[in-house]
Amino acid sequence: MLTQKEYERVDWILAKCQMCPSLSDWEQKFVDDLTERLAVRKLTLHVSDRMWDVLERLAGKAADG
Repeated sequence: MLTQKEYERVDWILAKCQMCPSLSDWEQKFVDDLTERLAVRKLTLHVSDRMWDVLERLAGKAADG
């Protein structure tokens, strides 16, 4: 389960990634899938340590454009 702060962080990263044209096909699929799952599960979504690693890497990529 996510805390409110974690939920907001995941939501923010995914929103930024949706606007990033430089994602690979795999990264875009990951973002699209997680966006759908977050919309359904909300705070009950489980984000593994590996998923957090990917999200934080994507956050940096999205920030760079």
